[in-house]
Amino acid sequence: MYLEGQYERRARPDAGYAMAALLAAIAIMGVLWAMAVPVWKQSVQREKEAELIFRAGQYARAVALFQRKYANAFPPNVDVLLKEKFLRKNPRDAYIRADSER
Repeated sequence: MYLEGQYERRARPDAGYAMAALLAAIAIMGVLWAMAVPVWKQSVQREKEAELIFRAGQYARAVALFQRKYANAFPPNVDVLLKEKFLRKNPRDAYIRADSER
């Protein structure tokens, strides 16, 4: 049993090029994505390192100001630096909040 129009349809000479182009585009996008992901991860890592360097500088500045005010004495803990307003906020709290938002 044949359906009407089953064999009347003939393949055009350009049939299938759209699928080939789509597969080629997907392959090219896959290669570009594979190249972009390591670069993106490295830039994220560099941003985190820059943030840590900035925070370390803030700690060093706070300790230096504390020593200037209290005759070269080191602060007993970070809470003293926060209470005396040498630091604006506890950086550990900032990390905990950032992790909980993810």
